[in-house]
Amino acid sequence: VTYQINDTFAVSVGADNVFDETPDELGDDEVLNFISNGGFKYPLRAVPSGFDGRTYYAKLSFSF
Repeated sequence: VTYQINDTFAVSVGADNVFDETPDELGDDEVLNFISNGGFKYPLRAVPSGFDGRTYYAKLSFSF
């Protein structure tokens, strides 16, 4: 959501991954987990949903 304060300033607030969904973790028998020696917790296809769960942000912007 963005609110234009005046011609110069605007403030925005929002959230990503509002429902706090995280991907399924790799099993011990999956290839990527085996290759990385346990270094990867989530599959590569999980990148669009993120690994951190829900995040919030606020932004102040200006233009002249």
